Amino acid sequence: MSINSYYQIEKEISEYLTPGEKLVSVAVLKEIPAIYKLMLTRGFAGLFSQLYIMGITGKRIVLLPINQKGEIDKSKIPDYIEFKDVEIQDKFIFNPMFHIQINRKDKLLDLRFASGFKSINLHKYEFISAFFNSKSSLKNE
Repeated sequence: MSINSYYQIEKEISEYLTPGEKLVSVAVLKEIPAIYKLMLTRGFAGLFSQLYIMGITGKRIVLLPINQKGEIDKSKIPDYIEFKDVEIQDKFIFNPMFHIQINRKDKLLDLRFASGFKSINLHKYEFISAFFNSKSSLKNE
């Protein structure tokens, strides 16, 4: 089933949460390819970049890959990321970028908000606000 509503995304991602864990916000993000890949392909590498669903809970972040059909890729293991491993930069004027350090793979993943998902009620600034609120509430505990 391809992703076409906010409630469907919530339902799909809730399968990966522990009991008692509450989903605060979700976003659809796209991997930013390396500069050399963009230059070699004259920008086409950006069109075929991996999409992810990122869910924020009060304790951690859940990152799920989306396959070519637009569905959550159940064959891949989701990444559970701590807030300390995520940094937000606004290198791009209107599209903030997430730097995510995935411990399991020792890999730096650069993600930006995927375009075309505002119609299903995914707003990037609400997501960023939820990210900082959850991160600060963990520091206060």
